Amino acid sequence: MTDKGDAVRLAILVELLRREEAGELPPTHREIGEAVGRSYTSARWHLEQLERKGHVTLWAETARGVMLTDAGRVAARKRRTAAN
Repeated sequence: MTDKGDAVRLAILVELLRREEAGELPPTHREIGEAVGRSYTSARWHLEQLERKGHVTLWAETARGVMLTDAGRVAARKRRTAAN
């Protein structure tokens, strides 16, 4: 991942992993947008891109319907390690 959109998607993955490891409920799309400095619409679009890449699973009609896949966890951990 190299472009600005990729950086946003990596930030989303790291936030999802942080919440998962803290035992928190999955965030809403609005909460994801707020966490990474984007609008609801932008967050939703990035989540759809992550789903296409196999990094998250999205459930329609569910407020907190986003879950990391194993591939998403790996990508988030790599990003978090590289940032430290």
